[in-house]
Amino acid sequence: MYYQSIFSYLIHFKRVSMPGIGTFTIENIPARLDFINKKIHAPLPVIRFTMDHTPADAHFITYLAKEWQMDEETAITSYNEIVYQHNTALVDVGNTEIPFIGKLTREFAHTYSFQPAYQANNLLEEVAAERIINVQNGHEVRVGEDYLNSQDILANQPAKKSYSWLIAAGVITMVDALIIAAYHYHYL
Repeated sequence: MYYQSIFSYLIHFKRVSMPGIGTFTIENIPARLDFINKKIHAPLPVIRFTMDHTPADAHFITYLAKEWQMDEETAITSYNEIVYQHNTALVDVGNTEIPFIGKLTREFAHTYSFQPAYQANNLLEEVAAERIINVQNGHEVRVGEDYLNSQDILANQPAKKSYSWLIAAGVITMVDALIIAAYHYHYL
């Protein structure tokens, strides 16, 4: 019951301090487009741990007192006992599991590594991001002050001018010039 309330506060207010251990915060990683694999990855909430010695704030203690149905002094004492147990486990054993939040492991001196209890990317699916091109249906396009249908715009495009007759005329002119040059060279 105690840990569910602590985790609930973390989920709602994005921050929980454990004096002498550190602070847990929730950060949101925005959605990502994986263009190569044609997928959209969902936004992810991630629990982060920072080593600081911030005391628990008054709002947190009031929340715990209400959730645990006790006065604030008793809630502070109960919370400090929980923090003390985890701090002692870190010193004696080298690691501690904080239910619903994750596992802390002592590294060197007074530094800890953190492994969250939940990996949010396992809970949310990726979404296929296939490009859909619908040639039959147009869409509204703003042109100046007017709104036109894209199909109408494409239908009213002037036809591209063909310059193939100019290329053919140039080739014929070059062949004629070669014939005339060969005639003059041969008979002069």
